[in-house]
Amino acid sequence: MASSNMLPNADLLFEEEWTAKLASYGNRVEARVALARKHHALGAYDRAVEEAEACLVSDPNQVNAHMLLSKLACDQGQMDRAEGHAREAIRADPTFSHAHLMLAHILYESGAVEAAADACRHAVEVDPQSVYGWACWGDYLGLLGQLREARKAYERALEIKPQYPIARRQLARILTLEGRSAEAMEELKRALRLEPLNANAHLALGDLYRNLGENDDAIACYESASRYNPLLVASRVRAGQIYLELERYPEASAQFVAALAVCPNSSRAHCGMGKVYFAGGQYEQARAEFIAALKEEEGLVEARTALDAVETRLGG
Repeated sequence: MASSNMLPNADLLFEEEWTAKLASYGNRVEARVALARKHHALGAYDRAVEEAEACLVSDPNQVNAHMLLSKLACDQGQMDRAEGHAREAIRADPTFSHAHLMLAHILYESGAVEAAADACRHAVEVDPQSVYGWACWGDYLGLLGQLREARKAYERALEIKPQYPIARRQLARILTLEGRSAEAMEELKRALRLEPLNANAHLALGDLYRNLGENDDAIACYESASRYNPLLVASRVRAGQIYLELERYPEASAQFVAALAVCPNSSRAHCGMGKVYFAGGQYEQARAEFIAALKEEEGLVEARTALDAVETRLGG
């Protein structure tokens, strides 16, 4: 018998036992779907496909089998196959909102954002209480530039589930784009009360404070973002940029050095470091940093302008 303390992949050695347990469900097809899901969870892609396809031989309208095959194909980048199974799941059960959402994701990954939004619309039509459906629809509407409609979708998601931090963060993003900074700030604060360790929310709140010229609060938010996600380069760079504006060069340097330690190819961190060197009269070092910035982002105007200024100081 399988031990509950064994590594997960060891369960594959006990397929016969697992299958017997699933058969006790009383529906062989559902048992095979569950076994296919287990193979998928264990990373056995081919076995998962084999079991799911076997389900469809017994029952071509097995929605869960189509859904699993759609996900497996999507994970492998087989988008046409993924779309086909998602559509088959919808054909078998048009009221299954998750199938519409699966189709939306596949269409989005294929670059068809408008079609993805339409699939999400169908999802919330068949399940008006789908929080995830409303939030996803808001995402796609936002990408299409339909800000008012996106905001309404997020607001509907939050009517259903007020404690949904993702929808609050996304609503804040839309409010920011609409120029409603104060409302956006309140939404981010609500989101952070739900997820106080979310680095991206701290980053977005820092941006709002920065735009309002409230530098101390902005820096505090950026430092929180960096603390909760040490790999987040943007928070380091933006804090460094504020320190540059305040002519607090040691603090600026520390932020840019930390950013480059995480991402040596960060054009903005190289540019910021160049400005620190320039302010200290270290023109050769500044020149090297601006060149490095332009190597990574040729169209970075501030680096080009700063490099010209350095060349002037160096007489060349």
